[in-house]
Amino acid sequence: MTEVVRFGVVGTGAMARTMVRAMQRRADVRPVAVASGDETRARTFAAALGLASAGADVETLVARSDVDALYVASRNRDHARAVDAAIRSGKPVLVEKPLTPDLERTQALLAAAEGSGVLLVENLWTLLLPAYRALAEQARSGRLGDPVHFRFEFGYPLDPATARTLLDPRDGGVLLDRAIYGVAAAIWLCGPVEMVQAEVQRDRVGGVDLTAAIRLRHASGVRSETVASFSALLSNSARLSCTRGAATLDAPVLPGEWLRTEFHHDGSGGSAGAPSFLKERLRSMPVVRRLRRALSGPRSRFCSFGPDPYGPILEHFSGLVRRGARQSEVLPPALSRSVHEVLARAAGRPAQGS
Repeated sequence: MTEVVRFGVVGTGAMARTMVRAMQRRADVRPVAVASGDETRARTFAAALGLASAGADVETLVARSDVDALYVASRNRDHARAVDAAIRSGKPVLVEKPLTPDLERTQALLAAAEGSGVLLVENLWTLLLPAYRALAEQARSGRLGDPVHFRFEFGYPLDPATARTLLDPRDGGVLLDRAIYGVAAAIWLCGPVEMVQAEVQRDRVGGVDLTAAIRLRHASGVRSETVASFSALLSNSARLSCTRGAATLDAPVLPGEWLRTEFHHDGSGGSAGAPSFLKERLRSMPVVRRLRRALSGPRSRFCSFGPDPYGPILEHFSGLVRRGARQSEVLPPALSRSVHEVLARAAGRPAQGS
């Protein structure tokens, strides 16, 4: 295993281009070849981004001796073939979310990877961002008290002319493109899910889901809500409410860099031990109220992800590859499995027997 992890890239779309450029900004990874069902597109992609090789066959790409790992960013409906080829070859694979649009196929690939000891990571990259890690640390530290409720919103209107793949029901819809981030964060922060309730608005013509509200009850007792939309501008933030305070990832929640924390206070405007007449006097003074707000109000912390929001996931995944790890401790198969089960139930398409 070389120090630099060499990637074979499957797909030539916008996300593949974004991730190749992110790889090229790093010293620990290098994209070396690309495969696409359309060989002409693959060659054009390789020439534009300076990749050494391009072809149409995924199996040929996986078999190359200069490819250490696969990055899959083809159409969602085509992920399974490339992931299956990587598993059969024994090579680690980082695949864009959703792993597949079909729950049974997703579960089968996760089981195959676990059974073969092959590293398979679904690119739920936000959970590697410093701001999300800081949010998790706040949740587990006890400084804010016990977690009670988590709310995640991610939505802005799409232009149908430029978002055809996102609006194709064969590739997913808002549940698998946007709600997946909130559900993943909720399970990551709040634990296993006991109950799922969902309201989904679908396009009347194509049937693709456009807006979704998912409410979860976790085994920990925490409740969570994820709201995602292709048609409405939402707050694009995430908030964890606890018994003594709250932590908020301010907009934009993807990618997030600003974490705001606040603690509960009684709002008296004066010292808790002061006589009641003094408290009343202090509450009547605007300057004191303003000072109290400044001293006890929310605190914002900048949690930088560096030059590229995809840097943390590439650093994490390449480190796993170099160590020969079989699973990610942050993004294990169990997390992907739980997330996709929730999304399938929200869509009204649970796995057989569940």
